[in-house]
Amino acid sequence: MSWQHELWVCNSGYTLPEEHDGSCDIWAREAVYLGYDWFKAYAEAAAKPHAVVRLRYSRFAVRASEVFRHIEGGGLCAGCWRRHQVTHTEHVIEPDTGLCRPCIEVVKRRGPYTRTPNGPEFMCEDCRVAFRRNHEASSSAAGHDPNPRIYRLALEVAIEDGSR
Repeated sequence: MSWQHELWVCNSGYTLPEEHDGSCDIWAREAVYLGYDWFKAYAEAAAKPHAVVRLRYSRFAVRASEVFRHIEGGGLCAGCWRRHQVTHTEHVIEPDTGLCRPCIEVVKRRGPYTRTPNGPEFMCEDCRVAFRRNHEASSSAAGHDPNPRIYRLALEVAIEDGSR
């Protein structure tokens, strides 16, 4: 019995990065990494337009948990999207473009998959730096050392763990 990391790649046929925002429904398992090769699954996923890595204990286990996700470009990071939802509740569609101007104005790159206290999220660099600064300040105010693995890129942490 061992842990296995499965690389699943989106085969939904989408060509634009923003099309991969939660509606992907066709996935193909491309590879399985056993034991100490798990960090290769992260690197392979990061090289694909849209891929996930799922962790499963042995090949007979029914349930697998998602441990890494990569989507190339497009979309808002989770923090920017939450902030946008609070400040912008009604879409104003422009007739000539068919798009909502306030939504277009807040679009940033999604940012890389980042470790957070609530699990991994896509975070742009502005949000990641702000959350990390707040994490460090609140930890030191409570007399604790901040967790060095929080608000770091998930791929960076995986590579670091894989080199040990």
